[in-house]
Amino acid sequence: RLPRYRLLLEAVLKYTPENTVDHRVLEEARNSIASVIMAINEQKREEENKQVVIGIQKRISGCNDIVIPWRRFIKEGILFEVPPDASSGTGVKKELTCFLFSDVLIITKRKRVRKTLVYVDRIDLSAAQGSLQDIPDNYRIWNSFSLTVPERTWYLMAETNDAKYGWVDALKDTMDKLLHDRKKHSLLFSLLSLFLLLLLSSQRSHVPSSSFCSFDVRHGGSGAKIKSTMRLIEVEHLSLFFIFLFFSLSCHFS
Repeated sequence: RLPRYRLLLEAVLKYTPENTVDHRVLEEARNSIASVIMAINEQKREEENKQVVIGIQKRISGCNDIVIPWRRFIKEGILFEVPPDASSGTGVKKELTCFLFSDVLIITKRKRVRKTLVYVDRIDLSAAQGSLQDIPDNYRIWNSFSLTVPERTWYLMAETNDAKYGWVDALKDTMDKLLHDRKKHSLLFSLLSLFLLLLLSSQRSHVPSSSFCSFDVRHGGSGAKIKSTMRLIEVEHLSLFFIFLFFSLSCHFS
């Protein structure tokens, strides 16, 4: 019903003079409802995407670790593995069914029996930065590109030119986002390390006398006395540390 409420408020706004308190209140209410609707739709899309990832894992034989909380599905399609020497007329093109996620490219092949998908390999896209290359068309291969990772180079061919650039653009966007996230996490880690160093140095340089305490512990009737001196970290510093740590983890899993 939220979209109806927004439409109702927009209708009322049309007949409310702009330079009035009522117009401002109605506008704020309309904007608040719009924000809630956007958040609900985004959460719904995230949940639907998770179900797609779960469904893909069920379809693939020999791969049971696709479902990860932060992994998102992006694209699915047919590609052909092209041997490096295909231009010379040797080698056979192998049909592959590929699944692009937010961090990996899962490669499978289709079994003729029961037409099930069998896991072949996965490409860690965070290790493939800057390795996406176009392959010029010739009389043996066309609509092709290469993707290089530390383990090997994949030579892949799409069915059409549009399909090729659809894959190239999706792979490039995914790798660019991974690179951006890695830089962001690296910056957060550096800031967190700096914060810890400043916290430790401040504690070492000026620790108030009240930050030390001693206490006695007696065991039974033996009268044995244990003295221990403890350094107490100021509560506000510890609170700031956990707030910063929570912010860093939130950014990592977002």
